Amino acid sequence: MNHKPKFGGFTDDQVAQILEQVALTIDVACGILREKAAEPEEVDISLTLHGLDAMLNAAGALADSATGGNVIGDMHAWLCGPLFHRDRATAAAHAEGGAA
Repeated sequence: MNHKPKFGGFTDDQVAQILEQVALTIDVACGILREKAAEPEEVDISLTLHGLDAMLNAAGALADSATGGNVIGDMHAWLCGPLFHRDRATAAAHAEGGAA
């Protein structure tokens, strides 16, 4: 039988560190794209930059999911923004308290 090493011979901890670094790098790249897309003189390329941002967010979410969300969090935090869970928790607290 020919057994290839799991994860190219890296340990589980090493793979987690690699994926965490990938997610961190993607998060920084997304931030740069968002800032550049918001600049008024860059209107012509803003759709391209937003598209790249969306693709990188999806890739970051995948990498971060393998780390347990150590970088940004789960897929909702990556794709919906950092306030997603806070807003959800606030809505649930209002519902439990009977507030409309």
